Amino acid sequence: MSLLPHQPLRNWRPPLMVGGTYLAFGLAWILLSDWFVHLMIPDRADVTVWQTGKGLAFVGLSTLLLLLVQARETARTRAADRYWRDVIDRSREGFWLIDAHGKTVTVNQAMADLLGYQPADLIGHNPAAFATPENQPRFEREIRHDLALEGEQTGSAPRRYEITLRTPSGEERPVLVQSSALYDDTGTLTGAYAFLTDLRDIRLRERELELTRHALETSFDEILRLDAEGTVQDANQTACDNLGYPREDLLGRTIADLNPDYSLADYQHALWPMVQTRGKVAVETGHRTREGREYPVEAGISHGVYRGEEFAYWVGRDISRRKAAEDAYQRSNQALRALSRSNSALVRARDEPTLLEEVCATLVQTRDYLRVWVGLPGDDAQATPDGPPANRLRVAASVGEEEGAPSPEGRRIAARAMTEETTRVRRASGAGEPPGNDGDPDGERPRSGGIAALPIHSTEATLGVLTVHTARSEAFDDEELALLEELAADLGFGIQALRVRDQRDQQLAELRLAGAVFENSAEGILITDPEQRIERVNPAFTAITGYPATEVMGRTPALLQSGLQDEAFYRAMWSAIRSQGHWQGKIWNRRRNGETYPEFLSISEVRDEAGQLAHYIASFADITQAHRAREELTYRTYHDPLTDLPNRDLFRERLQRALATETEGLALLFIDLKGFRALNDTVGAEAGDTVLRRIAGRLQEAVGHQDTVARVGGDEFWVLLHGADRGQQLDRWVAHLLALIGQPLELGEQTVRLEANMGVTLAPDDGTEMELLLTNAATALHRAQAESGGQVHYFRPEMQEAVRHRVQLEEALKVAIGNDELAVWFQPQVRLTDGTIDAMEALVRWHHPEWGMISPGEFIPVAEQTGQVVAIGDWVLEEALRQMSEWRDAGYQLPRLAVNVAAAQLQRPDWPERVEAALERWSIPPAALELEITEASLLASPNEARAALVRLKEMGVRQAIDDFGTGYSSLAYLKEFPVDTLKIDKAFVDGLPGAEHDHSITEAILAVAGALGQQVVAEGVETTKQADWLREHHVDWAQGFLYYRPMPATELMACLDPTRTT
Repeated sequence: MSLLPHQPLRNWRPPLMVGGTYLAFGLAWILLSDWFVHLMIPDRADVTVWQTGKGLAFVGLSTLLLLLVQARETARTRAADRYWRDVIDRSREGFWLIDAHGKTVTVNQAMADLLGYQPADLIGHNPAAFATPENQPRFEREIRHDLALEGEQTGSAPRRYEITLRTPSGEERPVLVQSSALYDDTGTLTGAYAFLTDLRDIRLRERELELTRHALETSFDEILRLDAEGTVQDANQTACDNLGYPREDLLGRTIADLNPDYSLADYQHALWPMVQTRGKVAVETGHRTREGREYPVEAGISHGVYRGEEFAYWVGRDISRRKAAEDAYQRSNQALRALSRSNSALVRARDEPTLLEEVCATLVQTRDYLRVWVGLPGDDAQATPDGPPANRLRVAASVGEEEGAPSPEGRRIAARAMTEETTRVRRASGAGEPPGNDGDPDGERPRSGGIAALPIHSTEATLGVLTVHTARSEAFDDEELALLEELAADLGFGIQALRVRDQRDQQLAELRLAGAVFENSAEGILITDPEQRIERVNPAFTAITGYPATEVMGRTPALLQSGLQDEAFYRAMWSAIRSQGHWQGKIWNRRRNGETYPEFLSISEVRDEAGQLAHYIASFADITQAHRAREELTYRTYHDPLTDLPNRDLFRERLQRALATETEGLALLFIDLKGFRALNDTVGAEAGDTVLRRIAGRLQEAVGHQDTVARVGGDEFWVLLHGADRGQQLDRWVAHLLALIGQPLELGEQTVRLEANMGVTLAPDDGTEMELLLTNAATALHRAQAESGGQVHYFRPEMQEAVRHRVQLEEALKVAIGNDELAVWFQPQVRLTDGTIDAMEALVRWHHPEWGMISPGEFIPVAEQTGQVVAIGDWVLEEALRQMSEWRDAGYQLPRLAVNVAAAQLQRPDWPERVEAALERWSIPPAALELEITEASLLASPNEARAALVRLKEMGVRQAIDDFGTGYSSLAYLKEFPVDTLKIDKAFVDGLPGAEHDHSITEAILAVAGALGQQVVAEGVETTKQADWLREHHVDWAQGFLYYRPMPATELMACLDPTRTT
């Protein structure tokens, strides 16, 4: 059977050649031979003999000529056949030739290799016999179809289909079959042939692409793909979760929507060119979530090109925990600075008030306290010795933000600390002293987060009390109280030393200082007698008010009143002055020229040695410029800079106020302009801004001043309508606003039209809480965007399903351990020198009975946020040790078992003891356990982590830094923590060996590990090239899909060597 394709026209070539040759030869023979015979034989009797000989010669020569022609054509056909056989035999694809009965005639070596047979083993068999059982019927049908095409050969194209074949060992081989019928020279169907392509590599590449996408989706890092305009083209799930957007809502947003540090202009004209030029850029910035919360991010931005299109790949990590650790470190430094500066104040201070003020100011400046004040035993009219304890104190020094006298709660706690000569603490959580005791009739809670009062002792007596107010709920731990008590003791020593100085010299120094301050102060100062008649003013008073000193002498400060404060204000002010001895605050006064201005005013009483009121001193500063700047800043803070509309914050504030004052008739509309992004790309950003301003103007003009229109970002607007009940009235409003948006817009010579999607919710029909209504409107808008053709969607309760899923996940996770839904899988770590399994990493998996397998990337963050990660981590440790004990009992001796540890576990004081108990319970030597901790977990609470890891190291437990290089990689903490192993993160291994950046980082990690005597494990090894590079650079172990995937313990048994011992 020839391998040449059937060509009907070429089949006529041999007969035509033979016939033509025979015709030419015959005509030539007849004509020339007759002429020659007549010429040579004149005798007619002899002609007949010659004619017979001539005939015999003709037959002989004709036969020879025909044989020569047929031999030439046969040689040509055989040469062509050998050529095609050689081509087929050299082909990497399998070739299969069958006869008209479906039996195999020949196959090439590639086909035999694919199936695992010798070519001779396949001859005579129907190809369907080598398919898997479930594929045999279909393969037989396809073969019969090819063999049923007789008479349809003209123009028939090869047929394509996929079939799964089976080797003698039972392995399956997916192949692509391209088959065609085969015909002989007469056009008769003689069989069929097919080329078969092995699809295993294609399937593997498809799987690798899926795994790569899965790795990106489950990465702890936020990964965004941005175009040159700063628009998000793609994002992984971590970015969606961290930013609070569904993927479909996040795509299409700009970097300016997500990052408060970068406007589109900053990105397009600064960051993007830098990324293009350098290839990679690292930044520390911040992200803003959908709800407006901002958090710090450390990001690497790299340049990418795909099919001519350029992108920026943004890989960022939430570094909130690292920042928190830095804040803790900063607070520790602040404590040391506070003590140092306070001690310096003790040395420098020339008088007691200065000392007290400096100590209070130092604490406020270095410790972020709201207010610090010192109370001394009462010796004035306001501190009556026969009154309640709180009234026996006078405020000797006070520094901080709160105005007026200390709160009754603060005075009460301070009085108890001084009376009982012991430290008293009132924390924000309610621990310590409950409100309402010790003569506090109002039972009020402290205005700040907490209060601590510490008695100030001298060698002879208790001198007073140091009182501290803070807004930090975690304040006043043992370390902080120890610092404050030490500072109070030093302060007592300083007060005692100052009091032995000559009082007259002190008074003289104070008078000189007061005079200098009075004359040279930039603040206006006036002094009055007890009847408030002005006795003296300084030059700054005249410069600020315009009144010369001679014009105000003997008059009262009432001449400066602007009339903008009512009588109640002044009554409260003088009440504070008389009760506390001073007052300070903002007030509006009037200059001599009639102009009103804001000032910051401080009024204090001055008493003589007998305690009688002698003077009032008032100092004030003109804060006009600061007030204007504050007003401008406030306006900008609450308004959109492009459209001058209220922004998201102001809208939320007005909505909250409306919900508090109105009980019905509120409608909340979320509007999204359809096609604006495409329009913006077409006409340009400047024209796009013009469109937004005009749309904003139309909406603002339509709703009027009572209602609110806000632009909250991009092409999204929010509208708050008052008095809009559900029904035709609201429908008319909605239609009217959509019609306004749809009106034509003239942009130069171009006219454009826009449409909008709208989500609508009403109060109180759909809820009365602000966050719920905002969520309802957003949900309705998303539904409107998703539905084809629908521009408006009103909220319905059933849309809350997505919100409920998170709650359901939290509740299901609470019972997952008890319901036996969690499982521990294991992934081997192999020794690179010989490929033997040297350790196992335990990994948690969750199979829900209804939802199926749930990704760790979905439930681990929930567990961390709800605190359930501690229980899950303890369970994983227990299960992993139990499994290792079973392996050991069965003769499988593993040198190490690696278990991941969460930051919350490290923070538990008893955690090392719990680990020790688990090891003893399962008879596992401590050296066989290796705990993997991320850098972020170490830095979340470094002191607790260090103490726990040192205790575990003393027990013999090994420790490894997981994902090394992706967090806060510091040689300082590598020295401080007893680390045995560094695990190179998969992000760096992926680029090996070709990526120079990953190459350099990995070599640096290996250098650090070598210098510190630590071993190295490479994570995520997937190719032999990566493994070869790591082996050449003396990496100890590798872990990844190249060797083993994570698997249950039952499947892992086949991989273990029962002869291996530790």
